[in-house]
Amino acid sequence: MMSVAEEQFTIVEKEQIWECEICKKVFSSLYILNYHRLLEHSQYKRPPVGVG
Repeated sequence: MMSVAEEQFTIVEKEQIWECEICKKVFSSLYILNYHRLLEHSQYKRPPVGVG
């Protein structure tokens, strides 16, 4: 059985990856994945501000 310190180290040591289930791109954080979904896969997509 691992000690609490070893368990915490193991959790920090593992890098979580987040995959977009639509296009299979991989991101390093859930925040970036959610931002990607909004920009790339939202039904409410619109062109960047200033582009007409």
